Amino acid sequence: MVLLSKIEYEPAIKGFKDISPESILKMLYDVRQEIGKLEPSFADIDLLRVVAIVESGKYEINRNILTKIDLSSAKQIVNTYRNNSEGGCESCSNFSIDIINDNRDMFFYCDIKEHYQRTPQECGHNNGFSPELAKYYETPCASWKPKFSPKLEELIR
Repeated sequence: MVLLSKIEYEPAIKGFKDISPESILKMLYDVRQEIGKLEPSFADIDLLRVVAIVESGKYEINRNILTKIDLSSAKQIVNTYRNNSEGGCESCSNFSIDIINDNRDMFFYCDIKEHYQRTPQECGHNNGFSPELAKYYETPCASWKPKFSPKLEELIR
């Protein structure tokens, strides 16, 4: 028989508005410190390793009692930061959404390069990406300005 303890890490970050480079760093240091209380060697690992563990969503300490730590909330926050600091249009502060009819169909467009009312009609789209977003969705254009900066790896260096 194995004794099992399940622990859930609860971050101080509660929503998108609470996410910032400073709060992400604080959370990563906090994860390291809190797990370090249960496994002292963990307190000495570098933040790159902490990020990798958080992104896995779990951590296990196998001693007399198997301790499973649920890091899924921290994982979701790191994913949100990463998705809004890296990549293409969706991470850009100029990425916009317009609901175009009563069916709540959405049209995605670039707020600085396209006009929110004219673009759907001009390109014949009823729903989906504008021509500008279709072109740059994966790889950003020269006007790209991420919602969060710097990227996660740059932040933890």
